[in-house]
Amino acid sequence: MDTIRLCAATRDLLGEAPVWVARERALRWVDIDGRRSYRYDPATGEVSFVDYGEEITCVVPRRGGGFLCTFADGFAELDDAARFLRWLARPSLPPDHKFNDGGVDPAGRFYCGTMNTVSKEQTGALYRLERDGSASQVLHGVSTSNSLAWSPAGDTLYYCDTNERTIRAYDYNPASGRIGAMRTFADAEADAAPGKPDGSAVDCQGFVWNARWRGWSVARFVRDGSLDRLIALPVKCPTCCAFGGDDLKTLYVTTATKALSAEEIEAQPFAGGLLSLDVDVPGLECPEADY
Repeated sequence: MDTIRLCAATRDLLGEAPVWVARERALRWVDIDGRRSYRYDPATGEVSFVDYGEEITCVVPRRGGGFLCTFADGFAELDDAARFLRWLARPSLPPDHKFNDGGVDPAGRFYCGTMNTVSKEQTGALYRLERDGSASQVLHGVSTSNSLAWSPAGDTLYYCDTNERTIRAYDYNPASGRIGAMRTFADAEADAAPGKPDGSAVDCQGFVWNARWRGWSVARFVRDGSLDRLIALPVKCPTCCAFGGDDLKTLYVTTATKALSAEEIEAQPFAGGLLSLDVDVPGLECPEADY
């Protein structure tokens, strides 16, 4: 039986986007609705945070130091302590849209997707931060962007639409950043995993680990999209997962309380916290954004 640990009892409204920062030997994540980013040091148990006054949706380490991030309306640069430095790109989004989950490809390109905040219409898109500081739309037709992760060879991009209950797989050229043909990788109507697909991480064998929103679990999928394993969690709303630790054999899971009633929050003491468990297969190291 998997032993689930509570690393940080932060009671996040919407914990998201965990990332292991190797140079710090620490785990970073955000509480989007709480408008703050966190840092967890597993060696000491220390948890620290930065408040921003606006929604921050993901933070990724930057090659050479500091971090890049997305706020609700654009890409920005943070310093080594994750304090705001400057805006980089603020593309014109449709009304009632905002940035959500993001990730870095094996070559250091930073992507982040948007979501429709008022309906399930597939009017969101995936953006890439370009080297000149602009942001380009590279995919469209998604209602809630999540699950940006790449295969070990970098030739497959996993990107999901949570409201549509599907994880998509795209052919990907890591040298050029070109996104090619799409196929449905996992469909919640057929894969027997409960809840909706949220954030993902990929291990060194190519298995895709996916947090199941409202599904009380993390699912692991084989490279052909079939369900391999389901890990039960003591929280209803896990949001995203990431591998960490020096050996990358700790799976960290962020969670949320915003969708829970007061009674559910009381009954789920781990809800909104940062969770972890040990796994047998190491994950892939998070690339640093190369800008």
